[in-house]
Amino acid sequence: MIRSESPFLVGIDLGTTNSAVAFVDTRRGGRVQMFRVPQLTAPGLVEPYPVLPSFLFFPDAHELESGALSTPWAPRPDAIVGVLARERGAAAPARHVASAKSWLAHPAVDRRAAILPWGETPGPKISPVDASARYLSHIRDSWNTAVASSDTACRLERQTIVLTVPASFDEAARELTLRAASDAGLTRVTLLEEPQAAFYAWIERHPDWRDNIIRERVNSALRWGREPVSLSLRKAVKGILALKPFCEALFLIASTLERLAPDCQALDRIYQVLLGVHIRRGYREGARQYDRGASESQLLTAQPRQT
Repeated sequence: MIRSESPFLVGIDLGTTNSAVAFVDTRRGGRVQMFRVPQLTAPGLVEPYPVLPSFLFFPDAHELESGALSTPWAPRPDAIVGVLARERGAAAPARHVASAKSWLAHPAVDRRAAILPWGETPGPKISPVDASARYLSHIRDSWNTAVASSDTACRLERQTIVLTVPASFDEAARELTLRAASDAGLTRVTLLEEPQAAFYAWIERHPDWRDNIIRERVNSALRWGREPVSLSLRKAVKGILALKPFCEALFLIASTLERLAPDCQALDRIYQVLLGVHIRRGYREGARQYDRGASESQLLTAQPRQT
């Protein structure tokens, strides 16, 4: 279990297209809540929004001088993040940074170099690490303005934070993610793989999951040689479930259903199968996580279809 001595336990899904923040107020019980991220949604208008679009935009000098892009935490920003950054960037791609998370995992480029926006374009450049740090800095500053204005103990940099990363991230990408968090002033960070976060979200939505995991059994008196057919079938099924491509295919199907039909019964069935596979295979990290109890499993309830 992640033990938190901070007022909040915060989960951040730093997504390729959208980022989301969930939190638990440890002083008032364990209910998970979503943090609506304040951001520019139009010139001169700061509004809380369910997610933070993971886009960075470098405005022209005249836009900065007008003050229309100022926020309570950045009166004269050199770049903006979020809804307005996404909209402005669509019209000016040379000053628009997108998909920084994908570049962070790209082993064929120098991820610390100022390569974004990609291509031979004029204007400012930034590295994938710095872009990720900008997104996290925006989350930090908007949180501190909305939550910690009257209590410095509630500042985001003083909270226990869980940051999700794709299971496909190699060690270099994970280290660079931690570097981005550190550059944003967030040092109390634990990385959590997205598939595990999805399992925890499912468990949080199904508190009786232990009683409802379906165990299909084949009961047959037929025998093949010395071994009952039922035992042979169970061995074959276990072998199929142990195949990595099979599990990856189920994750892809589940991700699609989350977007198209989040309440369908088939989605719950797939999660039940994946959860059983996850436990049976006894992943070292997975086994430790499941032993840690409920408080961490309640952390991330952000809907995958939004990120």
